[in-house]
Amino acid sequence: MSEPTTPLPTSDGGRSHFEFGPTDERVIAQLALRMRIVGSAMIVLGLIELRELLQADIASLLFSMPFLLVGYFTFRASGSFGSIVHMDNADISHLMAAMRSLHRVFTIAAGFIALLVVIVSLTLGFALYVGLT
Repeated sequence: MSEPTTPLPTSDGGRSHFEFGPTDERVIAQLALRMRIVGSAMIVLGLIELRELLQADIASLLFSMPFLLVGYFTFRASGSFGSIVHMDNADISHLMAAMRSLHRVFTIAAGFIALLVVIVSLTLGFALYVGLT
């Protein structure tokens, strides 16, 4: 159970700032660390695959770019989550920055999955067509 949080008094026209409690901050710090690890690993995998591109074909580019982009935006989101823990008076701003980065991650992932579905469908369709003729 997390500690109750209270809005901090502000001088910005009555809008209050939300601050997470210590238990919530521990969870967010653990999430940020794990996201930093995953983001870094994705970037490394993308760079390895991109290196293969220089020796191979365009398919490597299609495979490496999602890794690089997902890794980059995951790493950025981890930084925003980390800022929630390490900085005061701007938890919501940092949370929303992290959410924007995560939105990009899942948009890229969904687009990549859609592209794979199209490629597999076209490949299967072509194979069926060739098999029937």
